[in-house]
Amino acid sequence: AVKCNEINIPLRLSPAGKLHIYDLNENKSEPVCEQKVVRKAKLTKVAFNLQGEQAPVVLVGDDHACVSSLKLSPNLRWTALSK
Repeated sequence: AVKCNEINIPLRLSPAGKLHIYDLNENKSEPVCEQKVVRKAKLTKVAFNLQGEQAPVVLVGDDHACVSSLKLSPNLRWTALSK
């Protein structure tokens, strides 16, 4: 889980290569965002950068030593940062 201005934002990496982002203040059982990151690799590591208010990013590493960077959608930034 990542803390952003006292908001917990848990991330989940699925075996199918998807990144799930949850907002516990919105819904505890459904992800706010679900993104397919890789096709044939297993996701192993995740890092969340919320310091850059212009473009917060999520870095996801896989078992093939590749790192994918995903920019957070403006809708997710508004939900997570403005509350």
